[in-house]
Amino acid sequence: MTGKLGVVFALTDGDNLVVQSEYYLRPEFWLHPDRGKIKLAWSAAPELFELAPGMMRYYYQTRTANDFFVALSGAGYTFPSALKDKDYFGKISTDYMRLTGLDILWELDPLLYFVTNKKVFNLVFNPLGNDGFTKGILAGYAPSLNFRNWQKTPGFPPVMYSRSNYFVTPNQILLATIKADAVNIPRRGKLAFYGVNGWDVSYEDLLSIMQSLKSRENIVLLSPQEAFAIIKAWNNNSPAD
Repeated sequence: MTGKLGVVFALTDGDNLVVQSEYYLRPEFWLHPDRGKIKLAWSAAPELFELAPGMMRYYYQTRTANDFFVALSGAGYTFPSALKDKDYFGKISTDYMRLTGLDILWELDPLLYFVTNKKVFNLVFNPLGNDGFTKGILAGYAPSLNFRNWQKTPGFPPVMYSRSNYFVTPNQILLATIKADAVNIPRRGKLAFYGVNGWDVSYEDLLSIMQSLKSRENIVLLSPQEAFAIIKAWNNNSPAD
């Protein structure tokens, strides 16, 4: 990673049940003939372990070595900061995440766009992301206003903030954003998460983007699991990228 930009792609369309039962099952996504040629995280609904175990089994059995899963929003498509009983939601979410081995969470709570202090983390992640099982959190539908790529707050898993805009992310804009992020990379390296949606970006688009960046030796594609392992290896008390 020294002197390189580590790019993390994760895909969803938001609705964490419909996306796996219908949306992914198209030639543009999971059924793409070249799936597996690039590292990509796919959002997954951990509650499918109980609601549709056969469907969950299908994805696990047909994934390639370059397909990774992250839990979207916990056990339901909601914002934890708006819930009255966060403890209940946190318990069932982490229970299902443990059962499915999903130890990385993709959280869309809009509070994370604006504030990143411990009080907000308590509203959003406690106990959802603060049980010791969750290894990292991908945050956001759109770029955070705190201008950080990631941060580590004591007592919570590290958080990577989306650098792409979920609402307007055609592949040309995504490619331009990655190229801009590859300028002025710190000596130890730099990590950047790009949450993409299936409305504007297909698997073919991601393949095309990585083909365009093939000659850029300072850009490498990572899974979320690899990115959070790198963050763990770094000094987590130092300023975030």
